[in-house]
Amino acid sequence: MPRVKQTLTTVANKFFTSPEFYRTKEGTQHDYRRFIAAMLKDIGDIPLTDLRNIHAKDAYEQWLLRGTHMANHIVTASTRLWNYALSEELVARTNPFMSVKRVSTKPRKVVWTKEQVTTFLAQSYQKFEHRNVGLIVQMSYEWGQRLGDMRLLTWDCLDLDGQRVDIEQSKRGASVHLPISEDLTLMLLQQKEDFDFQDLVVPNVVPVGGVYLAYGLKYLSYLGRKIIQDAGLPDHLRMMDLRRTATTEMVEAGVSLPQIMAVTGHTNPQSLMPYMKNTFKSACNALKAREGK
Repeated sequence: MPRVKQTLTTVANKFFTSPEFYRTKEGTQHDYRRFIAAMLKDIGDIPLTDLRNIHAKDAYEQWLLRGTHMANHIVTASTRLWNYALSEELVARTNPFMSVKRVSTKPRKVVWTKEQVTTFLAQSYQKFEHRNVGLIVQMSYEWGQRLGDMRLLTWDCLDLDGQRVDIEQSKRGASVHLPISEDLTLMLLQQKEDFDFQDLVVPNVVPVGGVYLAYGLKYLSYLGRKIIQDAGLPDHLRMMDLRRTATTEMVEAGVSLPQIMAVTGHTNPQSLMPYMKNTFKSACNALKAREGK
């Protein structure tokens, strides 16, 4: 009996139901589905044996029109899919997506000022529909955590009497244990009065079918840009910059590397090195310390 010819779609369907796929985080699974779907739309459902390097390179040129980050993410997901096919012996050819020469992207370095954070929070707390966005931002900034983890935070992570939060980060699985400030404790106590009938600390304030769900990252980003605009803040600011902002502030305050890692959940000191240099305030502090001031 002749062997069934594997196409990109059939391999993708097998990958999406494989143990390898389900061993990844839920957010990663979502990203793989999204980026592989984009690849299939542009390349088409062709047999793996017919896919050549030129197909991958031509598709990458099209993906670049959607942005460098998007194009590179699609290549990463497509490479993972092909490697899965290789591991399952569904194809024997070299991975054509490995032939793509990716355009490098400069890491984002935007840092908010304290005044900008205060202005954003004041604007968001003016309207009930933006209140939970403001609280997500306040927690992300004060605790140095990712927005994605804050939007999924549940009440059982909080000990408001002991003013402590325990967070298991979704990206790396690191656990961090952080104090809750007096101001944030008061905010969360008010939040608990309004939303403790369900699990999420900061759900979307608009229920769906009577159920309060977590904000989708895309919608959360949209609301953040709207609040930034309404507050008259610079257009280049993004809520995702707040974790970087918190980390940079700790560096400039002279906090030690192990202490910063205890807050951010980083396990590799190299990941923090971009924050440890090229900040004017850090340089000033270093020179003052050398002079004994």
